[in-house]
Amino acid sequence: MELFEIKKQHLGFNLLSLIPILLIVFGYDIVSSEINNIFVFFFKIENSNSFFDDNEISILSVIKLCIIPSVLEEWIFRFLFLTYLCRYLTVFKSILISSIVFSLFHSGVLRFIYALPIGILLAIIFVYSSSIVYCVVIHFFSNLWGFISSKIIHNINGYTRDNSVSFQVWYLDILGIVCLSLGLFFLFRIISKSTLRSRREV
Repeated sequence: MELFEIKKQHLGFNLLSLIPILLIVFGYDIVSSEINNIFVFFFKIENSNSFFDDNEISILSVIKLCIIPSVLEEWIFRFLFLTYLCRYLTVFKSILISSIVFSLFHSGVLRFIYALPIGILLAIIFVYSSSIVYCVVIHFFSNLWGFISSKIIHNINGYTRDNSVSFQVWYLDILGIVCLSLGLFFLFRIISKSTLRSRREV
């Protein structure tokens, strides 16, 4: 189908975007961790086990938990489903519906809460850039950071996983917000310039 045909712009990617992407991943992880704490504290939601808890760090685990989910989920929810919705609905409704379905795919209340904002963000990036590669790369590094940090980072109050309910120190929250904001700002600038350059070359 022409609707799902892979075109050059769908595979566009600027290597300069890697630094903003890493800032986004790091910042979002901190911010979403505090949002997680808020829901656990106020709504008494059980803090479920991490998706990565039962896996040791290895090449096979990275492929299974980071590469394959990133490619498949972005291909299904952003490239196929979001593209299809945009043909019949407004961009806003398409982004919202595809992101909710994407979040429901991640079982559990807290995983839904974590996945919904990042799903909306990835959908916006796909619509803005027309490139699925940005979405796959962000998704990959998000999974990779979640996997590695769950194994090597311990005893950070409110950030690392344990059975107690606590909040992060305020300056960690500020760090997360700053990293996320800067990452988004520079990523959209890079995408905007890359898109403009591509149009001039056509």
